[in-house]
Amino acid sequence: MIAKRSLLICCLVAGACAARKVAVELPGAPPPLGPRELEPWRRPPAPAPDVVRRLPLDVRRIALDNGMHVTVVPRPGTATTAIALHVPSMRDASDGPVAVMAEALRAGTHQAAGEMLINPKLGAPIQIGTSNAGTVFSWEVLPRASALAVRLLAAFLLSPTFNPPDVTVQLRQALGRIERHSGSSDHMHDIVHAAFPGLKSPTPEDDAKGLIKLTPAILRQVHACTVRPEGAELVVVGPVTFEEVAAWAKVGLGGWRAMRPSADPSCAEWLRPQAPLHPEQARLSRTQLQIVYGEFDPVMIVSVPGPDPTSEDYLAFSLLTEIVAARGAGASRALRDMGATYGVNGSLYDGYAGLSLFDLFGQIDPEVSQNALRSLVADIRTVAKTLGPNEFNPVARHWRNEVVNSLGSNTAVASWVFWQLRRKREASALPELLGEIARIDVARCRDVAERWLSSAQPSIGVMGLPGRFVDGLGLDVHVTKFYWTNSNPRASR
Repeated sequence: MIAKRSLLICCLVAGACAARKVAVELPGAPPPLGPRELEPWRRPPAPAPDVVRRLPLDVRRIALDNGMHVTVVPRPGTATTAIALHVPSMRDASDGPVAVMAEALRAGTHQAAGEMLINPKLGAPIQIGTSNAGTVFSWEVLPRASALAVRLLAAFLLSPTFNPPDVTVQLRQALGRIERHSGSSDHMHDIVHAAFPGLKSPTPEDDAKGLIKLTPAILRQVHACTVRPEGAELVVVGPVTFEEVAAWAKVGLGGWRAMRPSADPSCAEWLRPQAPLHPEQARLSRTQLQIVYGEFDPVMIVSVPGPDPTSEDYLAFSLLTEIVAARGAGASRALRDMGATYGVNGSLYDGYAGLSLFDLFGQIDPEVSQNALRSLVADIRTVAKTLGPNEFNPVARHWRNEVVNSLGSNTAVASWVFWQLRRKREASALPELLGEIARIDVARCRDVAERWLSSAQPSIGVMGLPGRFVDGLGLDVHVTKFYWTNSNPRASR
């Protein structure tokens, strides 16, 4: 009886709903547009006027009595403070003694009161990067910790303890980095760069053997010789004032003096001046091809030398590298493996004194690797003749937009300050960078490309590609073959 009553109620409700339903007629489809109406949509709208503005940065720089400089970029309202310290005397071409010593600073730090602080950090650890151009310590902290962070960074650099148990851990980690590096594409970059005169770096095997003698006592000796204030640069970007940072720097780093004279015979092994090179010295008379055999991802690197960052050609050359890299990125969309698109990227390395290196690198489908290499080399050598406004204008605008977009990061702003200083330009002129880029035109780029790229003989490296890669390549190359083992590549010419 209950079931029948429920069924009756449902029928009544359904009937009432059906009675209220009103049929709605949809309007007919509009008539198709003719060619005249569609014509305006066949062409993309013209871009908005390209108005070059000044970067909203206020950059101030002072020199301390000990030879170091302090640069401050106040940015009220930003969420963090970026702190970076560049020490040019702490240079190393690989994972050698200076680089290992810089990382081993984490093995204990004495503060003013004598207590020891292991690996100081306030939310994120200090990042350490050592290269031919020196060592950069970078740190991003909360605004309220800015003053403390400058003080701790000074103690971290100047008052290490090299606590033996922690040094042992650091040396093991260094050995792990060397082992990973020895079988990586980064090592392939080193091999490619070593083909240019004067740019050879120690091998991972050399670095690993060098770890054996690095005791805490020797690390203290390396530290005393290489940690020098001359030419050092502290950059602070964030919600701080110039006066605040200048006061913090004078307290924490104003008393920094070289611990040993540069002429000290005990420093000869560690304190090696960076030999200035000239781009003409790095030019090759014939293209060099380094082939690494082994089970690796298919990687290709094409490298050419460029102007010194202080050269008037450097900014236009930097824009050219963006243009050539964009060409490679477009070609790479045709290189696929199991449905995945390979990428070809470009970078400009300026860690050597006196020249820069433009690298094109990426993973390449082995089946089209020869065509890809020929295309990349052709892109480099022909850009002086083929570059036109239709290709130049979008890349130049995109580059300026990238500069503007990077201002969302205070760490990126600090990097731009260092970039400006490497060019031997006034730090205070950084806000005019967009205008400086905008003054470069097609004719200027073609002139620079003719000088640096049209007759370039690149150094090329490939790994993980077929053994017959050279057959039918169609390029005049001198080939060096490497057979990688677990310890170090062995070359066979």
